[in-house]
Amino acid sequence: MSKNTPEVGDIFKNKYGEEAHILWVGYVVVYIRKYWITNYEYHYEVCKLDYDKFIRKWTYLSKSKANIDDLFKTENE
Repeated sequence: MSKNTPEVGDIFKNKYGEEAHILWVGYVVVYIRKYWITNYEYHYEVCKLDYDKFIRKWTYLSKSKANIDDLFKTENE
């Protein structure tokens, strides 16, 4: 993995301090830009950006420690 080559599960950061969690990489990069919890509900913003523009605007931060599949799971109690 190169820091200039986003992969699924990587976390990138822009100059404003926002973080992006990579979901899919192709001609465009699909990522979650932010997510938050209100009233026990998960909210998130899924974005896509042309691959070249993404590389110019975002810098590699780290590999995700969480599994992206867990973000979309729900539990019935």
